[in-house]
Amino acid sequence: MKKLLLGFISLILVGQVGFSQPVSDQAVIPMAITVNSILRLNIVSGGNIEFVFNSINDVSSGIANATAYDTRFTVASTTNWTLNFGTDLGAFTATGGGTIPLDMVALILADDAGGNCFIGGRCDNTVAYSPGGGIGVLVNSGTLISNGTGNVGNSTVNAFVINWECNTANATSRFTAAGGTVNAAPGRYSANVFLSLVAL
Repeated sequence: MKKLLLGFISLILVGQVGFSQPVSDQAVIPMAITVNSILRLNIVSGGNIEFVFNSINDVSSGIANATAYDTRFTVASTTNWTLNFGTDLGAFTATGGGTIPLDMVALILADDAGGNCFIGGRCDNTVAYSPGGGIGVLVNSGTLISNGTGNVGNSTVNAFVINWECNTANATSRFTAAGGTVNAAPGRYSANVFLSLVAL
């Protein structure tokens, strides 16, 4: 009887040992790659431009472009883009009333060592911004940089500068003192200029 009982216990233990052997297993690690669209416009300098006419020469000849009248900006984008620009008002307006036309201000858009502005027609030549120094004027709504052949890139390749000037020969309208059509009373005339970056 003892032998039979021992044999039976031995069989149970052998079965348990057999079932405790390691088995293969696996785990799942979810993994994904997310690419977000990046579209960033950065005004590097020249975010506030003010022309002050305080001499007869300024009124007669205008204020030519200088470093103080430059707006430098960059675009970083993972998609092609267009840059529109315009103003919040239809004219420069004084707080006490009176206006000065927007086209009193002239501008030249240039590549600021970025390399993208004029490659493939990225600067919109329909408003006279050209690598040859074409002059445009401030408008209420327009396109500053068009897509051309593609302008994806970081802020190093998409670096630009707007050279502003006021009441010069490049501007459409002139003060009366310069023989033009604008007769502005003394005062501070202002308007906000917007740059609007749009993904394509």
